[in-house]
Amino acid sequence: MKNGMRVLGAVCAVLLATPGVALLALDHGFAADARYRAESVLDDAFSERALASTLRLRLGYLSPAWQGWQAFAEFEGVLEVGRDRYNSTANNRTGFPVVADPQDTELNQAYLSRGIGDAVLRLGRQRINIANQRFIGSVEFRQNEQTFDAVMLRLPASGGSLQLGFISQVNRVYGAHHPHEVLAVTATRTLLIDYERRFAVVDVSTYAHLIELPDSPGASHQNIGIRVGAKHGRFDWRAEMASQDDYRGGSEGIDAGYHRVDLGWDFELIHLGVIREVLNGGGEYSFQTPFATLHAFNGVADKFARTPPGGLVDDAVELRGRYEGWEYGGSFHRFKADAGSVHYGNELAAFVVHPVGEGVTLRLEVADYSADSFEKDTLKVWLTLQARL
Repeated sequence: MKNGMRVLGAVCAVLLATPGVALLALDHGFAADARYRAESVLDDAFSERALASTLRLRLGYLSPAWQGWQAFAEFEGVLEVGRDRYNSTANNRTGFPVVADPQDTELNQAYLSRGIGDAVLRLGRQRINIANQRFIGSVEFRQNEQTFDAVMLRLPASGGSLQLGFISQVNRVYGAHHPHEVLAVTATRTLLIDYERRFAVVDVSTYAHLIELPDSPGASHQNIGIRVGAKHGRFDWRAEMASQDDYRGGSEGIDAGYHRVDLGWDFELIHLGVIREVLNGGGEYSFQTPFATLHAFNGVADKFARTPPGGLVDDAVELRGRYEGWEYGGSFHRFKADAGSVHYGNELAAFVVHPVGEGVTLRLEVADYSADSFEKDTLKVWLTLQARL
């Protein structure tokens, strides 16, 4: 860990000392967006149906460049619109299902950035999305997104692209002022390394995430993995595998694997995807991804935000397409345990997105989880109206 930080620090020092810095962006000024969402949750584990009506407002400002530096700050507010008939995790309404969109106002991003040619350095609170966000992501789906207090450096290296990062704090989706601090922020000392390069027609990435959790040292772990993928005409494929082990005081029981295979075909109006994702688990420990954009994986009903002790095998079929401005899609997931033959349940989901004006979209999404041996039957419906300025 110390050696890795010395290397990252040395590269940053070189960037800071180098003259002739290129501008990171050609423009500067204000940016804003507003997103209203109504979310309904009917969960058989509760006698009450949740209905959350929330409005998210964001306002950001990117400064003009000064000696190669630019500054960006963004404020975010989440407001409850109408009655809070849901458990936001902060309002003590535990008789309702959880909709993790507490009311809050916070500094969402605040960073300095600088570029030299194709290299970019960013310091401060920022949005970080690594690859498909399976391990590190901003959880853009939730009203209050997840951001990171970090140093991130991206630079060309050996014919490819290298990302180096150090994260000191994760600002969770529950908001900076959540009454339970453990849900508001996670202190960490995390080193990220991600290297991408194309070999002939195949894209290859290797990565390492060294995650130290000082407030929960037994959960400290490291991920070492590789991603490969290619597109051949109308057919595309991707494969990924990783190992997860204990790191800097982590429990010796942390020992699990991960793999995922995606196969896709493009048709005239639809893209068909077939997926198998496996997070190993043996009953005591299972592969975990605490900083991921979890809503994008293992079904949109979010029943598997934490991998069960027996692990998870997710076999899925996904469809998505566009036609005359409309975007649409659906998915079917079959969930079972990695250890043994326990069937957890199935999920069927669908969505449609329609532009209703310049920069304005309306999205309707439905997810129906049918439980077998894990959780309870759950039906979720989202109606989202978003405007970007």
